[in-house]
Amino acid sequence: MKLGRITKFAVPAISGIIGCTFAAFAACVGASTDQDKISKRLMPLPRTLEIQNGSLLLGPETSISIDEDCAVVGRYFAKRLRNGTGWAVPEKKDGTIRLELAPDPKASPEYYSLQVTDKQVTIRAASPAGIVRGTETLLQLMPTSVYGAGKLDLITLPAVKITDSPQFAWRGVHLDVSRKFQDKDTVLKLLEGIAASKINVFHWHLTDDQGWRLPIEGYPKLTEKGPAYSRADIKEVVERAEQLGIMIVPEIDMPGHSTASCRAYPEISTPNDKGQPTGTMNPGADASYKFIDVVMKDVAVQFPNSPYVHIGADEVGSGGWGKDQQCLDTMKRENLKNSHELYLYFINRVVAAAKKNGKRSIAWDEAFDPKNDPDLIIMSWRNMQPGINAAKAGRTVIFCPNPQLYINHANTRSIKNPQAYSGHT
Repeated sequence: MKLGRITKFAVPAISGIIGCTFAAFAACVGASTDQDKISKRLMPLPRTLEIQNGSLLLGPETSISIDEDCAVVGRYFAKRLRNGTGWAVPEKKDGTIRLELAPDPKASPEYYSLQVTDKQVTIRAASPAGIVRGTETLLQLMPTSVYGAGKLDLITLPAVKITDSPQFAWRGVHLDVSRKFQDKDTVLKLLEGIAASKINVFHWHLTDDQGWRLPIEGYPKLTEKGPAYSRADIKEVVERAEQLGIMIVPEIDMPGHSTASCRAYPEISTPNDKGQPTGTMNPGADASYKFIDVVMKDVAVQFPNSPYVHIGADEVGSGGWGKDQQCLDTMKRENLKNSHELYLYFINRVVAAAKKNGKRSIAWDEAFDPKNDPDLIIMSWRNMQPGINAAKAGRTVIFCPNPQLYINHANTRSIKNPQAYSGHT
C-alpha cells in the first residue's frame, strides 16, 4: 500500500509574454522547455524548481563534504556515487558536493534545498532524512546509469534551485513476507526503490498465519518451519533503512492471524473443542503475556531506530474464548462482561508491554474503542470511515484504505484484467 502526495510546482511566470520582443519570447519558451525536461526526471515533483543560467560538470575530481551530524546518510550516498561512476569521490572540507544540516524546528524534518551552480552542488536540510531526499533528487538529475555499477567520464548537471518538503508526514509501503517470503536481498532492493520515490516508511509484516519470519530469543520454534530471517539479516536491513532515511515499522500480529506462533507454542493458543491449538492467541493464559513481553523486548533490540511496533489486532476469531476456562477466569477476575472487553483487555496489555520497551503501538482499525489505550495509533484499512471515526475521537490515525491503496487489487473493472486480490497478482 502506498500513500502518494500532492505537490505544488512553481513554473516560470508568463504574464509578460504579450508585450515582449521575439527574442524575449524565445527565451521564455526555452526556459519552459528546460523546465519540462528537468521536471520529467524528478519523482515526485518538488514544491519549487527554478532554472538558472549555466551548468556544472562533474568528473573524476569530484569530492564531497559531509556534516558530521548527517554522516550515516551522507557517506552512504557517497558510496552509491562511487559505485555508479567509478570515481573516488573523496571527502574534503570544501567538496564539490556539499551536504549541510541546518536544523529548523518550524520546517518539516524532510525539508531540503538543492542548489546547483557552475562551481558546486549544495544540499541543505533540516535533518538527515532531508539530506536523503535531496540526494535522491540529485541522483535523478544524473544519468540513470548512476543507479548501477559502472563508469562515467563526466556528468553535466543543469544549474537549478530546488526546494521541497512533503505534504504527508507518513508515506508508507507495506510488505507481507509471512504469506509470501521475500529474502533479505529483495528487501534491500525494495528499500532503495522506495527511497528513490521519497517514501519514508517501510511497514514490514513479519508474522501471520502462514509463517513467523523474525527470530526471537528464547522461542526458537517460531522460525523452525519455513523460511525466516537471521538476526544478521535484520541488522543489515535496519542499517540500510537508516542510511536511506526510512523508518521500519515491524508488524507482529496478535491475537488473531497467529497460527504460526500458536502451532509452535500451543500454550499461548486458544484450544478448540478437541483441545487442539487454533490460530488465535489466548488472552486468558499467563503464557501469552510472558510470550508478548519477550517478543516486545526483542523487537526493541532488533529495531532500535523504530519508534513504533504494529500489533495487528484485526480479524480476530474470538469465538472460543467464551468456552475456555482460562479466559473465563480472567474475565471474572478483571470484571469483563464479554469477549469484546476481553479483547480490549488483551490489546491494552500488549500496548503496555510495547510501551515498557520504548515502542508506541499501531493496530488495524478493528482495535479502535474508547476503552483502549489512547496512545494506540489506528491504521484505517477498511476504507476511510473507521479512521475518520477514530480521528474525531482524538486518536492518531494512518489511512491506508483497502480499495484505493492495496496494490494487489485489479487496476480496472475490465474482465480482461488478470485475477487479483489474493490471486497471486
